[in-house]
Amino acid sequence: MPKRDFIQLVLLAFLVNILCQAAHESGHLLVYQAYGYVPTWGFIGLVQRWDEPPLHPENWLQVNEYGGQTGWLRLKGQPDGGAEEVVAAAAGPLASALFALLALAFSRRKDNPALRRFGQMFALSMSLGMTFYYLRSPWRAYGDEYDIAVQLGIHKSALDLAFGLFFAVCLFFALKNLASWPLRLRWAWAAFFGSILSGMALFLADGWVREMVNLENPFFVPVLGYSLPVLLVYLLAGLGAWLVSARGSMVFNSV
Repeated sequence: MPKRDFIQLVLLAFLVNILCQAAHESGHLLVYQAYGYVPTWGFIGLVQRWDEPPLHPENWLQVNEYGGQTGWLRLKGQPDGGAEEVVAAAAGPLASALFALLALAFSRRKDNPALRRFGQMFALSMSLGMTFYYLRSPWRAYGDEYDIAVQLGIHKSALDLAFGLFFAVCLFFALKNLASWPLRLRWAWAAFFGSILSGMALFLADGWVREMVNLENPFFVPVLGYSLPVLLVYLLAGLGAWLVSARGSMVFNSV
């Protein structure tokens, strides 16, 4: 594969990984919206502060979590445990699982090459990223699975194993869709590099969003629950990923 084609593949992976993050966060966001908690969401989660109080605490919800540490969430209310907490925490992983399955289905649409390319990279990126996430999860004493386990009174490792196996199977079928091992390795490396690059970019951008929300910058108001720049980036990433998929006829011919 020519270097230019591989760069194009990494670009697609970079954009698609942003959409994978959007799919996960949208699962959580929709639940908070349905409960009427009026959230403001950033790139990697609910806008929040744990280091020092916000400038306008009347617009934030003060909470005590993580060993009694005081924090502030950009919410009007929050799940108070029980079923609401389970649904809110589970919505993200379940949304990731649902979109991985949909992407696998799209990746088999031979009548639409652009949709097939897009679905292939989405399925590969989502399943690869989530498989690595669950491989590391046993050493992480927090997160969605931890919140679910606490409310259900079960061990977190059971959830890690169930979700981890699911995404590992998705990864197997995503790789199986490709015609040869050299092609599988190229796509897997592209998905890996795209994940690393987009992950760093989203992490840095999320800190910027949190600070601008704290400053009450009017451009960062929530639209559909997302801080406006976050929603715009997601829309642009979707458009960019589709254009790369539609125009990448040579690099994807072997899929």
